[in-house]
Amino acid sequence: NVASSENIVALCDVDWGYSKRVFDAYPAAKKFWDFRKMYDEMGKSIDAVIIATADHTHALAAAHVEAAIELAFENVCEVGHFLSYNGSV
Repeated sequence: NVASSENIVALCDVDWGYSKRVFDAYPAAKKFWDFRKMYDEMGKSIDAVIIATADHTHALAAAHVEAAIELAFENVCEVGHFLSYNGSV
């Protein structure tokens, strides 16, 4: 488990009930509903970002990876499969 050797400083999810298990595993990490606020508030403390999202929301999350790039840290975006660039199946 890579996360066990890393300093997780922030976690973000719109569904805190679904993410409770992960949030509870990292009690010192600051929790956010909105990744844009997380970047604004924690950007200087973040060295890497992992974005994992459902198939129907990957296009929006991928578009906002630009915010992570502008903050000059590593990012990984895990997206579902799609057939066209506009995200339609």
